[in-house]
Amino acid sequence: MAQRIGERLGTAKKVLLAEAGALAVVGPIAIGLLNAPPGIAQTPETFEVASIQPSDPSRYGHSGIGFSHGNFTAESVTIKSLIEATYDVHPFQISSRSKLIDAEQYDVKAKADHSLDINPQNTTEPELKALLEQKRLTQLRLQALLADRFKLKLHRTSKRCIFSRW
Repeated sequence: MAQRIGERLGTAKKVLLAEAGALAVVGPIAIGLLNAPPGIAQTPETFEVASIQPSDPSRYGHSGIGFSHGNFTAESVTIKSLIEATYDVHPFQISSRSKLIDAEQYDVKAKADHSLDINPQNTTEPELKALLEQKRLTQLRLQALLADRFKLKLHRTSKRCIFSRW
């Protein structure tokens, strides 16, 4: 500790030492970014074809939502139901200033440009992971579709629940 090596280094050597230290920190990060696997940003967040139409009032009460092979179908569903399926939330977690969220019902058909053809009944672990990833990508596409067609804006908050004995 008494020998101060830094004082004996010239300016050029100090600069070279600083550059080596910066390269030691920045180098692995840069290599990691260049060799990163394809991520969400590289996957299209839109469907090849999507249709949202008001439901026939005579079919109200016969609703259903389905994810299949990267495609999405919904019959006689409210916007609130679409939000539940798209964001994996419960009805009590959704609040809106608009009453239309529960009032009108729609039929939705959306087709992905490519999809996996895997039977969900007899799947291996890698196939199951691929199906779950496909559902996640379908949900991302649905989020973009709802934002585009219904001008949906999402705001996440956390609320505290305080229980007390009376």
